[in-house]
Amino acid sequence: MRKYGDTLLNIIILSVVLVGTAMWLRVFYASLLAYRSPLHAVQLPVQPEPPGQTRSVVIVLVDGLGEETFEGIEFPVLDRLRETGARFILTSPPPTYDQTTWATLITGAGPELNDAPPVDLPTGAVRPLAVDTLFHRAADFGLTPVLVGPPVWQTLLPADPRFRVYPARQSGPTGDRETLETALALLEEDPPALMVVHFTRLGQLAAGSGPNSDSYRQAALTLDSYIGRLAASLDLSRSVLLFTSSHGYTPEGGTGGADPAVSRTPLVAVGQGIIPGEYSPAPQTDLAPTVSLLLGIPFPTATQGRPLTEMIRLSERDRAVTQINLARQRVALVQEYLRLIEASPMPEQVVQDLEQAHQAFRARNISGAMELARLTRQEADNLFAAARHQRLEAERRPRLVLVILLVTAWLALMWRRRNAFSGLVVIAAAGVIVVFHSLYQLQGYEYTLSTTANHTAWAIDVARFTAAGMLAGGGILLFFLLFTEEENWLVLLNAGYSFALLTVFALAVPLAWAFWQNGWAVHWSLPDAGTTFWQFLAVFQTLTAVMFGLLLPWPVMALSRLAGFIRRLTGRNRTEPEDVLPLEL
Repeated sequence: MRKYGDTLLNIIILSVVLVGTAMWLRVFYASLLAYRSPLHAVQLPVQPEPPGQTRSVVIVLVDGLGEETFEGIEFPVLDRLRETGARFILTSPPPTYDQTTWATLITGAGPELNDAPPVDLPTGAVRPLAVDTLFHRAADFGLTPVLVGPPVWQTLLPADPRFRVYPARQSGPTGDRETLETALALLEEDPPALMVVHFTRLGQLAAGSGPNSDSYRQAALTLDSYIGRLAASLDLSRSVLLFTSSHGYTPEGGTGGADPAVSRTPLVAVGQGIIPGEYSPAPQTDLAPTVSLLLGIPFPTATQGRPLTEMIRLSERDRAVTQINLARQRVALVQEYLRLIEASPMPEQVVQDLEQAHQAFRARNISGAMELARLTRQEADNLFAAARHQRLEAERRPRLVLVILLVTAWLALMWRRRNAFSGLVVIAAAGVIVVFHSLYQLQGYEYTLSTTANHTAWAIDVARFTAAGMLAGGGILLFFLLFTEEENWLVLLNAGYSFALLTVFALAVPLAWAFWQNGWAVHWSLPDAGTTFWQFLAVFQTLTAVMFGLLLPWPVMALSRLAGFIRRLTGRNRTEPEDVLPLEL
């Protein structure tokens, strides 16, 4: 029985890797879908409102219009508006999917805090946001916030009788037309203080074929005419129109990552108090506090951005009040966040600096108060980032030890198994990697979450390319084994399993890295988008390689034995002496 021990151990190791990887995929993805903001069960204090600048703000929101696409299309209306208004590029932190970016725009909080699902869910599976939004702040201030757009907003926004949501009953171009007509009717009847008008057709087209198709461009021009009608219905001397996009799409129709085509979107602002000009890029989290400043309502309590004061006509005093109120909001947010993640409390000096900013303002040292408030907010943001980093590193240290032990054990096992075929095994395993990445890139995929709009098709392709690589690697190994004189079937079989183990190890290296960085499941923080991409890529590669690795050594061994048998048979026939004496009758 001992002579079969190596073979049984190989099969057991590969089987454990198969089961463990499949379980990790299931647990990690389920935890990603179930992720909640650390703030979802707390209520942060509302701070005083900044000085208002206008009576009405209308936000026109579209999906699927990135900066590159926006600059590449001639928009008669939007081009005119951005020439007379303020122009920004907003940058979105990944994941840049629909529901996540929508939540960022109305909360001012990034994906980790805004409580939206990290990946888009069907309307029936979406849960209401449990963090503060512009709608809450407007309603608490006695204003009526209105949203016109896709039905998913009825679920994404918490049920509140003070919110007026008008869902489009249809999708596609008909849904956008319905959204436009509803918005125009509301503006003519009684213009609300805060209105979001959300068009979805561009995003639907870009998700199918990218933003470069003729149908996309035609839909973009139709959207431009809609914006013209909305702008014409507004009195821009008493209101502000904001136009932006949730995220863009790659030429192949993908989204979700940090690619510039996806994460950089336009912002155009025109109307009362807006200073025309082109400004430096700003985070997407800045939109919500900017709307708060324009309307004079408190900042959403979870906001991580700042109002874009550079584009708004403000007195020095109003700028100071804005900075002080924003600093108060940020200090309260960070204090609660530090408590929730069990980090060290905020240093008392930060709170004292905030009080000194108040005192300077009361003493009419306006510029000093404004600068001290700005520095206090920055210090609070730095504490937030440092505490998050420290907890992540503390959680990663024991995982790193485990990863080092597993990798060392795997390398020791392969070193102990080295034999005359080790060089052939390395060449065959390298062939798997080369074939996979060649096929992956020939298919047009990139190494980013935004590589495709159809993640199921992508996962199937990854499995197909890995299978092709394993067959190619097995073929390389078989080719070399055909030229050996080895006759022991166990030796040949274990050569095949050595190839499988080495290949699985090479493909699973990103998994070890991802486990170190992300852990077994998602809990209080979202994993890095780049790490997550390599984790899912390696999971599907590893699962496929293990399944082929369990089976492939057997036909390789059988064909090697068959070749050896044929070689011996032919060799024996060549060495048999010929009967040179003729038979005489």
